[in-house]
Amino acid sequence: MRFTLHPGNAAESPTLPSLLDGLEVGEVIADKAYDTNIIRYALAEQGIKVTIPPRRSTSRRPRTQFPYNKESYRTRHLVENLFADLKQFRGLATRYCKLASRYASFVALAGWFIATRHL
Repeated sequence: MRFTLHPGNAAESPTLPSLLDGLEVGEVIADKAYDTNIIRYALAEQGIKVTIPPRRSTSRRPRTQFPYNKESYRTRHLVENLFADLKQFRGLATRYCKLASRYASFVALAGWFIATRHL
């Protein structure tokens, strides 16, 4: 599990390419917030399959609608389940840790606990 911390008012999508550096990824499944041409083209250059549903165009100008695999997108619920599991840790959900380094450590510890609880 890789993650970054940033202010709540900052967009998440610009951090995606840096999170994927050094990983062997065959497919990226993301929500509509990641539907940007920069992300799509950066992933395509790396040979990564992109499964992102298109955003509804809010402007009147035509927007390129990229196709996506709806069957593959259904597996995204696993990511949502991980967030639900992380929120079961009270300290994460209520953000008791005031320092970013401690909060990141707690996220990593909770992620390890979730990954190994079935062993």
